[in-house]
Amino acid sequence: MQGDKDHRVVIATNALGLGINVGDTRVVGHISMPKDLADYVQESGRAGRDRAPSESVVLLPADVRSDEPRRKRHCIVVGRVAEPRPIAGDATASQYKAVTSDEREMAAEVEDFIQARCRRVVLDRVMDGRYDRLQCEEDEEACDMCQESQRQMQLQQARERILSRIEGSEAVSDPGQDDIEFEQQQSQRSWIDFHVREVNQEEAYAVEELERQFRRFQQRCAFCYAQGKTGSGGHRLADCSIGQASQVRVYCREFITAVRKKKTIEEYSCCLYCYVPQAICQHWKAKGEGGRWEKDPTKDCQFKGVIIEGFWSMVFIWGERGVREWLKEWSRQDGYDIDDDEGRLRWLGKKVEWGGIEVNKVVQAFSLMARDIEEIEDI
Repeated sequence: MQGDKDHRVVIATNALGLGINVGDTRVVGHISMPKDLADYVQESGRAGRDRAPSESVVLLPADVRSDEPRRKRHCIVVGRVAEPRPIAGDATASQYKAVTSDEREMAAEVEDFIQARCRRVVLDRVMDGRYDRLQCEEDEEACDMCQESQRQMQLQQARERILSRIEGSEAVSDPGQDDIEFEQQQSQRSWIDFHVREVNQEEAYAVEELERQFRRFQQRCAFCYAQGKTGSGGHRLADCSIGQASQVRVYCREFITAVRKKKTIEEYSCCLYCYVPQAICQHWKAKGEGGRWEKDPTKDCQFKGVIIEGFWSMVFIWGERGVREWLKEWSRQDGYDIDDDEGRLRWLGKKVEWGGIEVNKVVQAFSLMARDIEEIEDI
């Protein structure tokens, strides 16, 4: 510990999170992001134990920027634990310890936290298994991301008030009536803004959850995983020995053949090799500022087989539980009849804006169904 009685500084290892209890600690600074989010929670929790406002500051490399595409930041963070590591005590470093699924999951959780729209959304999900939070709540100190969101919202509201007053000053009418109408318009705008923000936050959270779902299905048999069977990580759908899995394989092959022949997947709604949104699939990179994509020949799709195998496995398994009727009703609302082969293909390939990225209906349906699957850690 160094400094005077008013400005004390402690330099510590990650042992800081194991019980140091200095109540008036105002700032905990990390020289880099801990590899385990649980460690970060323990270490940052040393600040503000006297309930006064405090901060946790994490220093990240200069190549991790908030304006980078999500998957690029993901590679930067996950790559730090994804490389084989020498086994302790091996002077020659000729043997390496494989990276486990737990380590990959920890790295993914850290990456989620770094790019989250609300820090508490990720912390609650990882630490407490809470999935219904959308943002910091009224009785809580807002995290840095929610503070920025509030600041942007206030700026937008201020701009709208100024524009409304300018427009109102150009009209000649009864001042009292103008005030009433102005208040009514402001009330309506506030309600619409609130509703839009609420929908956008829900969609943004769903998209953040989407990549996590891809990782859960990755390197597993989707048919076994959707049924909650342990051992799903030991094989893929193509090798599954369960009798009904053969029918799911037929569905997958027929769907891929049909959409490629009829070209029913709308442009830019997904990667046409793995069917993952191009904003997530690393085989694609942004092309200029227009938001469109071009192939990156140096990288391959990281989630091959996940979407189609997962979608048709869940539809097959849960068909009796009303999934097919749910899909029919959803497609009817969009003006499609999925009892018709052509209508089904066109609806599933229909592009939509969802949480700030372009996806299609098959991606959305996959995500919504995957929420009901319990996580199994068997690989």
